[in-house]
Amino acid sequence: MDLLPEDAIPQLEAFLKDKSYVFDKIKEQNRQRHFFNQPAVLLAYFLVERMPAQTEESWPIESDDLAKVFSDLGKRYGG
Repeated sequence: MDLLPEDAIPQLEAFLKDKSYVFDKIKEQNRQRHFFNQPAVLLAYFLVERMPAQTEESWPIESDDLAKVFSDLGKRYGG
């Protein structure tokens, strides 16, 4: 399953501009959760916003970390 669109970079940039609070959410967690120190966390936020069900099904990270990303975006995890 392809989770990234062909024009992923401009879409990711637009997402991060629109949801700039994501950076603060990441900073809040980066001392407590290793995943939030990794660049892939930005991709997780982008994909959860864009296609939450597919991301939950396919993303290979700890469920607690992914649940936090869902929560930060106001989305339901485990649904």
